[in-house]
Amino acid sequence: MFYNFFVLACLNLAVLYPLCLWSVAKNPLKNDFYKFHLGLPNFFGGIAVICFLLLSAPLTLKLFVLGWKCLFLYVTFYNWKKPYPKMGQLTATSFLGMFLMTFLLACLFGPNPGLIFMVLLSGFILSFSLFSLGLGFWYAQNEGLSFEYLRRTVRIFIVLLFVRWVWDVGVFFTGRLLYQGQMTPVSNFLFKSDGFLLFFVLWIGTLLPLAMLYFVKGSLNWRRLPAINEMLSSSFCLILAGDVVTKYYTARYFISM
Repeated sequence: MFYNFFVLACLNLAVLYPLCLWSVAKNPLKNDFYKFHLGLPNFFGGIAVICFLLLSAPLTLKLFVLGWKCLFLYVTFYNWKKPYPKMGQLTATSFLGMFLMTFLLACLFGPNPGLIFMVLLSGFILSFSLFSLGLGFWYAQNEGLSFEYLRRTVRIFIVLLFVRWVWDVGVFFTGRLLYQGQMTPVSNFLFKSDGFLLFFVLWIGTLLPLAMLYFVKGSLNWRRLPAINEMLSSSFCLILAGDVVTKYYTARYFISM
């Protein structure tokens, strides 16, 4: 089960990460910047495809995943030497990938809209976390660039994290899960020995990065890149750790957080 989630997490990054480029579309950040951010999701997609082919999944699903990866490679190759990638092509490829992700999740875990929503939302958050970190370091190496692109990316990042936090709070108060043969409210499960790590997801994995991004937004006005990159790095580590814990509870208890 955990192996399945690892494969889906890699595929999720490959599918959703290219959409982050909309926050910096048609700007002075070109050439090697775009090559790196096109190559990174292809790397995760390659891991996902290789691992997925080793799963005991139907051949049809394997062919769908392999076909999507070949399409993504073609789009990447077509845009590799262009100053700016064709965002319409990348967006269409990502939307096909999202449809594929939804189909895979329904096949592996049954029709669960809450789970599908959270997997995609978590993928967007992790993608924007990694993208904003790379963007911050790019600014540190290239002086004189407008901070509007980083500011725009951070704003989207904040909105996604806020939606995640609101969803988690809603699940905390209204959600139920099967624990020791009984349907138990999530609010009670959190205070049991098996559920205390969910506090990590709710507060340290979501609320603390949200607070850090608030300070990042303020630091952008003063162009304090070292402090910005340190906070973005810390946010990425916390979000990644929270995502791992979330996948553990999703795999074991099918909780959509």
